[in-house]
Formats: sequence, C-alpha cells, structure tokens
Amino acid sequence: MPRELTALQKKITTMLGPDTPAATASEYFTDLQMVSGLVMITWPRARPTAPGVDTRRTDQVLAARQDPSLSIHVSTPPQDARTCASILLAADVILSAADLQTALAPLAPVENRTPSGIAPKRHRSWDTGFRRYQDDCSQRFRDAAEYLVSTHRRSGRGGSRLPHRGLDYGPQHVPAFLPLEWAERHLDAFTVAFTVAFSMPVLRRTTSAFLVRRALGKSTADAAEFLGLSIAGKGLGTPITRWARRQGTPEAYERALDAIAAALASSALIDYWHRRTLLADWALPPDAWHQIADQLKRQPSPRYLSDDRAHLAATAYIWTQVTHGETQFAPQPAEARNDPELDAAWSQDRFTIGHWIRQNKVPFYQQMKPLLDAYATQLTRAVDAARSTRQLARSLAN
Repeated sequence: MPRELTALQKKITTMLGPDTPAATASEYFTDLQMVSGLVMITWPRARPTAPGVDTRRTDQVLAARQDPSLSIHVSTPPQDARTCASILLAADVILSAADLQTALAPLAPVENRTPSGIAPKRHRSWDTGFRRYQDDCSQRFRDAAEYLVSTHRRSGRGGSRLPHRGLDYGPQHVPAFLPLEWAERHLDAFTVAFTVAFSMPVLRRTTSAFLVRRALGKSTADAAEFLGLSIAGKGLGTPITRWARRQGTPEAYERALDAIAAALASSALIDYWHRRTLLADWALPPDAWHQIADQLKRQPSPRYLSDDRAHLAATAYIWTQVTHGETQFAPQPAEARNDPELDAAWSQDRFTIGHWIRQNKVPFYQQMKPLLDAYATQLTRAVDAARSTRQLARSLAN
C-alpha cells in the first residue's frame, strides 16, 4: 500500500480511538464527507499526485457517474474500494492545507458554468447537503466553504439569486466606483490584462457591482441599478471570467473579490446608497458657487469656461467626492434637461473640468480644488446626518 494511504488509514484509526475527543472526530469525518463530495463532482481537478497511488480505476468509476441519467447523490461513495481510497486521500490532502479556502477554490463552480463541463445541479445538490450538515462541520471548514456554491443559491426553482450569508457589510456600503487603492492592490493582474480592451474604470465599476450582488442577491443588472449605473448590468464581469478561464484560474477573480470584501468590511462602513439617494437631484447652490468663484483669481486662459458651465461642472465634481461615484453617472442638472445644447456642453465639461481639478496642475483649478473639496466635506457631514432631502436642505441653509 502506498505510504500516503497508510498514513491516512492510521489517521482515521486514531480519530476513531478513545484518545480523540468525540466532537473533534465528528467534525473531521463530516468535513471529509463534504470535501469528498466536491472531489467526486469535480474529478479529476483534485486527483492525488502521490507516487504509487493509481487513480486509473477512479477515473473510470467517476467518469461513469457523470451520466446525467443516473440519479446518484453527490456524496454517495462508490462501492469500489480503490476508488474510495483515492477520493478520501484527495479530500484529506485538501483539508490539511494551510489555506483551506484557497485549496477548495478549484472545486467551486465558475461564474459562467456552461464551459466548465460540470452540471450545475451537482454543485447545487452538494450545497443543499452542506447547508443541512454545516453545523456538524468544523468552524474552519464552515468559514472556508460558505461561499463555494453561493452563486447557485436561489429563492426557488427559477428564482432569483440569494445573498451570501454572514457578510459583514450590506449593499448600501459598497461605493459605486471601487477605490483606486483597492483596485491596484487586489486587481493588479486583471488591470494588466485589461488596460487596453477593458479599461480600469470598467474594472472598478464591475467589481463594485459584484460586491453588491453578494450582499443583495439577484443579478448583476439589479446590482448595477442599485448602484445607480445606467447600464443595466450588461456584460458586467463577462470579460473578467472569460480571461480567468483562459488563464486556468477561474476562481482568481472570486478570490480577489474575497480580499476586497474583507477590506470593505474592516473599514468604516458608509451608507453610500443614502448619499446617492439624497443627492439624486442635488446641485451646488448658486450662493455657495458665487462664494467659491469670488475667491478665484482669474487670468486669461483658453481653459476658462463661462460661469454657468463651470458651476454645473463643479456640481458634478462635488457629487463624485461625496458619493464615491463616477463622473459619467452624476445627475443631469435641471437646467440641461430641456436644453440639448447646454446638456451637450455639460456632458463634456464635467469630464474636462473634473480632470483638470484632479490633475491639480492648472493654476486656476489648483485654486478651485481645495474650495470644492472643503464644500464636499461639509456636504458629506450634512448628508450623513440628514434623514431626508428636506432635512438636508434645512441643514445646508443654516
């Protein structure tokens, strides 16, 4: 018998012995059963590589179980002893990994299951069993396995996707435009891959939508609508998951999302939905704009805009600072709704002036930036303290 199988047999015998606490043994065998089910579903992804372990018989037995006409529960062990030995060895190797979540990741379904070659119903069956027996599993396994098959959890047959359980943030806490710091730290590989065909803004927007979907459930279109993105969620995530599959790491983006979700949950949680809601029709008050404009020293420059146009562009800039949203999704000013010419000018000005302000190199806009940022800070405090747009208006008037 191969050394690895001998060691596993000894481990199992020890678990069954009087020196092992009953709770410890029970949790180990429940974990082993759950992981064995995943190993069988996704075979040969977790095929043991130990020398002397012959898995050819296991290949044959588990290939036959993929027949959709067979009604076999995913956790039902094969009758063949050698096959069972290979499966248990694979499961034990995974459970012994220092990073269990990473070890389990290759056994999870990919976002788009069609090319994966694994019938979604098998993962759904496994998840049903996990939810039934999770209280008997070890805490370590519960923490690592909670989100393995969450993409399949739905409210009923043909129903909408269910939210992840146990999240430490809500959909309202996700900024519509993922902070650049998080994107650079956790999405570097995707940034390199998509800098040409898939821009950084799209990557940040997409990641925010996926974070919302984890907490909200439903679809990416619903998540996009929740974030105020007027794009109906179309195509969100498709280039990412396609690239990950080509790299042979379909779980890569999910692990990046895990890291960003942890960063979000450990930060000060902000109700961005509340901010977007209260500022949906907001505009920088004319009096406030005139106080800002009066402090600016103007010099002849082709980069000056008319006062009215600069006012509308400044409104968009402040809105992005308070809501952490994108310039292109800033609310359309009331003045531009019935004026196509002004709307076209504003659509361009909000990007141009926003770029000059953030670049902080053009002297005139260098003067403007700290004034707008100070107003954005004041507005943020007022919005977070207000319960309604009426209360916000009263607060800003005082």
